Amino acid sequence: MKFALNIDPDCVEAVVNVRAAAIDERVRAIEAIALGAHSSTIAGYRDGQIKIVELRYAQRFFTNNKKVYVSMDDGIWQIRHRMFELEEILPLRNFVRISQSDIVNIRAIDRVETSFTTSLVVVLKDGTRCPISRRYLSAFKRAIGI
Repeated sequence: MKFALNIDPDCVEAVVNVRAAAIDERVRAIEAIALGAHSSTIAGYRDGQIKIVELRYAQRFFTNNKKVYVSMDDGIWQIRHRMFELEEILPLRNFVRISQSDIVNIRAIDRVETSFTTSLVVVLKDGTRCPISRRYLSAFKRAIGI
């Protein structure tokens, strides 16, 4: 990818032009950043309480019984986003989808292990084990640099 920046003192509003052969995840990430789509917080719900969840402290997002949850140091909170919405909201440099039901924070990964039943398993710093599905394996490898 090439990057070009033009400084124009007469410019009233910043304009981002992206020239690409096709729309891919990098183009979508640029679009999200340019439009300010990356929020640093979301709302979490548990036992009648509402918590402002700072994304940088989220360990993983996962689904269970058609509901989406976020795992934090202080427990698990239900959120009102769908997984595909989270993929658009979460910064790509910090989060990666590893299966249809899991998005993990790269900073929360302790190690990656091989498994007999799946090819790789992510082990988070809190000990949670999350299998990586084949569908998301190449994106995971790209995200962590292997």
